[in-house]
Amino acid sequence: MHRFLIIISFVFCSSFIVAQSERIVVKGKVSENLKPIENAHITVRENFIVQSQKDGSFEFRVWRGTNYKLTISHISYETQYYQLKTDANSPDTLVLNFSLQQKAYLLDTGFVVNPKEYAPDTVFKSPRISISDYEFFEDKMVFLAYERRLNKGSELLLVDKTEKILTKVKVDAEAVELYRDYAGYINLVCKNAVYRVVIEGEDMYMAKIPLDQFQSLVKPCLDTLPGRILFSDIYRNLPRLKYFMYNVSDTSVTTIKEVIDEDQDWQYHFEYYNLTNAEKAYAMRLARRMPGFDKYDVAAAMTGFSSDFLYEKMYAPMFIKDDTLCLFNFYEKKLQKFVDDTLLVNEAAIDFHHTSGGEKWKQQMLMDEITQKIYAVFLKDGYYRLKEISWATGEVVNEFKLFNKYAEEIKVMEGETYYVFRPYESISKKFLYKERLP
Repeated sequence: MHRFLIIISFVFCSSFIVAQSERIVVKGKVSENLKPIENAHITVRENFIVQSQKDGSFEFRVWRGTNYKLTISHISYETQYYQLKTDANSPDTLVLNFSLQQKAYLLDTGFVVNPKEYAPDTVFKSPRISISDYEFFEDKMVFLAYERRLNKGSELLLVDKTEKILTKVKVDAEAVELYRDYAGYINLVCKNAVYRVVIEGEDMYMAKIPLDQFQSLVKPCLDTLPGRILFSDIYRNLPRLKYFMYNVSDTSVTTIKEVIDEDQDWQYHFEYYNLTNAEKAYAMRLARRMPGFDKYDVAAAMTGFSSDFLYEKMYAPMFIKDDTLCLFNFYEKKLQKFVDDTLLVNEAAIDFHHTSGGEKWKQQMLMDEITQKIYAVFLKDGYYRLKEISWATGEVVNEFKLFNKYAEEIKVMEGETYYVFRPYESISKKFLYKERLP
């Protein structure tokens, strides 16, 4: 843990340190033809989102001497982007006004024009390549694509909303997936390497980053709040996990919550008692040399507990919504909310993950960064269902069934669900589709 703190201090402090300890007030209005737009989202950075009021007004503060890429979005309007630059000469108050245009498929009342309200739209198709994975970048998208096989001959594509390929980068390594990290950067994860995907205008290139640092310092980090980094130890493959908050200013670490899978935890500890006396002695000696691990952890590693086909990896995701930490603790069957990092302020019982009638809970929660809605993913008869979960009660408030069967790489953004799909037993390539969520 001490080594982790030292390195994380060095690597991440630059994301938060600013030239001057002075903040600037940014305010303005969001409108359409001078008509105020309520509930527009102004995303300053990852999970720093401000909503416009009834009169369209908004206000937030930023550090002087720091640049921000603002995203102004609303479910009924086209998204805008604005590069906010500040320096020592910037005034104490900046006024920014944004005028949004209504999306083409909506009437003034907000109802969908197309009678096939939830029929899928094709986002990208090609007779030459298949889409394996994708990420959103401003008004563009990054695709991990391949012609025949992903692990040989794959490529990265930067594509605009008209399906025009702006940049193509060949991937020489054995590609696996795209991964958006806690700071919002897109990374290409390969079998034996990791590359940061850098986008400048319509250009894109890859920069190799150390694999060991990515695995130990980037992946455990989940999200950020001003001056703090949320991270967990879930990658240790134990029947328990902890969430922590790292404070950049004083390098302190606070434990938020420990989640334990009681059904597996007792089996995990029992592994030690299945060892011989010599193996027990070795486990104890090794544990003394490994900070953060005890003899039970070492024993479970020796017996390959987490590799057993009966072992189930823990899933208890934590999200940040309006500066509140929201933990879906499926093991205690509670939606738990924390403020000030450790203060538990609310709990709601949850049981939506208990299914019947052939429906399967996929242990996946999807949060729309723009609408702030949260969805649980289920599968039945080959069709995926997205169930919207209430942040307040933990109950299902809406349900949506995808049009196409056996969808892959499901994600949500701006009130729409995206997925990769190829018709069953078809020889066509995998296309990217989207459907409007209710």
